[in-house]
Parts: sequence; structure tokens; C-alpha cells
Amino acid sequence: MSIAQRLAAARYTEIEVGGGWWKLQRPSAADVARQGVATLGVMPQEATAAAASQDSDQALPVAGVQALLRKVSPEGVARICQEQDGIVCAAVVAAADPAPGGGPGPWEQLRLVLAGRKDNPAKGVLSITALPHPVRLRLYEAAMALASDGGQAEETAASFRDPA
Repeated sequence: MSIAQRLAAARYTEIEVGGGWWKLQRPSAADVARQGVATLGVMPQEATAAAASQDSDQALPVAGVQALLRKVSPEGVARICQEQDGIVCAAVVAAADPAPGGGPGPWEQLRLVLAGRKDNPAKGVLSITALPHPVRLRLYEAAMALASDGGQAEETAASFRDPA
């Protein structure tokens, strides 16, 4: 298999969520950056300062995160959720019912669109609001893990090179 074929295959993942299977492609750097900037823009200054002062391998304590999130306005929370939905829309490319023997059945192309945009389920275009929030959240988490390759992006890219 060529380097291009291995890289192309690595940009997809399949996960089982909410009683169905979902195929996701790696979201673009622009989509991920837009979501990150939007999140930083609505977080209180002390949240971004606290995150910056933490060791990069160490997460903020849950109680600290909860206290900071209580200071985010309802509009700010809505903006963060809209950006997360945008990542899911960009990442999901297909869905499948579970196969009788396990795993996904035949894939159906699927394009998710943000709330307020015209959907057409007969043509495989579905509003993100048709998915329950817990499903959307799991798809978002999977897309973000794929975007960073679970924090192993550099190692994965290096693995495609021939050993010298």
C-alpha cells in the first residue's frame, strides 16, 4: 500500500453510537481552529489564564472547570455548542445500521447540516438537530480525537515514512 493510500485510510474512523454506526473523516484544521477560537472567545479570562498556567499534561480539576463554566453566559454556551455541531457536520460522512453478525452494515452517505439549514432526508441530508445531544457529543469527541489522532498525530505521520 502506498503512503498516499495509508494516509487516506487514516483520515477516517468508524464508531458505534446511539444504536448505529458512523463513519467520520478528520475535520479540517480550519474547522478545529474556528471551534477553539470561539470557545476561547466566550470563556472568562480567568479560565484561559488558568488553562495556560497548567502543565500541558495536566487537566484542570473538575471542580475548577465547573466553577468557570458557571461564569459563561447562556449565549456563550450556545456558541460553543454550535461550533461543536459544526465539527460534527464536517466530520460525519456516512451512517450504517448494525450488521446481524456485528459491526456496521452497508454504509449510506450522509451529510449533516447545521440547524436552520434545509435538510432532505430522502437525499441523505439531515439536520444535526435530528440527532440526540448525547449522540452529537460522542460524535464530536470522536471527531476531535481523529483530528489530533488521539494526541499522537506526529507519531502517526512518522509511521508512514519508510525507515531509513
